Amino acid sequence: MEKAWTRRELKEKSKTILGMQYWRMVLVAFIVSVLCSGSFVTDSVPSMLSDQSTELIQTHVMQQDSASQKTEVVKKGKQKLKDFKNSKEFQKTFPAIVISFIAVIVMGMIVVGFTILIIVFVCNPFSVGAARFMSMGFEKKPKFKELFFAFEHEYRNVVDTMFFRSLYTFLWSLLFIIPGIVKKYEYRMVPYILAQTPDMNKKQALALSSQMMHGQKWNAFVLDLSFLGWRILSGITLGLVGTFYASPYIHLTNASLYRTLQGLDEQYGNIYIG
Repeated sequence: MEKAWTRRELKEKSKTILGMQYWRMVLVAFIVSVLCSGSFVTDSVPSMLSDQSTELIQTHVMQQDSASQKTEVVKKGKQKLKDFKNSKEFQKTFPAIVISFIAVIVMGMIVVGFTILIIVFVCNPFSVGAARFMSMGFEKKPKFKELFFAFEHEYRNVVDTMFFRSLYTFLWSLLFIIPGIVKKYEYRMVPYILAQTPDMNKKQALALSSQMMHGQKWNAFVLDLSFLGWRILSGITLGLVGTFYASPYIHLTNASLYRTLQGLDEQYGNIYIG
């Protein structure tokens, strides 16, 4: 049976808990954000964009030239390239260029691989711990050690389940993006399920999340859209609003959704009040 809920109810519960445990929730949301939500962007990205812009400008300028000028430029370019290839300087520098190119590719692969390992073995378990912390906040004042819950309880199973959750979502995303978004919402409750029952295997956890989100995916999508203003405001304030309000507020609302779908908060008065 599908659980009925409204965005207003979830948000009211979340704001109540945030008001009572403000600094604890802010600190945990900040820690998780720093550890697991950073952007791994290399310096090559801006330069790539710059190169593309330069190329577009050059192309536009060339299109304004006459046909004869284009032909002359091409001929000169080909001749210079031919002369350079036949020069001793090219013969000396070409191996170094190839080695440098290979080194860049290898370093890029190492960085990507290291990032994936950090996400799989550190960030995902921390996400489960944060889900547990936020969910427990509706019952009592959770201890900060709950953040390390997944590292101390069925760590391998948590890592395995969270990895396949991400893998399945990625593979579905290859089918024109939309199926991947659907799967993301279908598996939305997996971290909270593992936070409550860390020994549940991946097949059961994914199936339970799918069952919980049946008929709820669109509502959850609209719930996320309702935070768009907070996210924009957070960006405008360079993350200050996100750090000190929006981020813990969103985390708590997601935890509230899980608790509602699980029937843990059948009545508003059942949440922790001090």
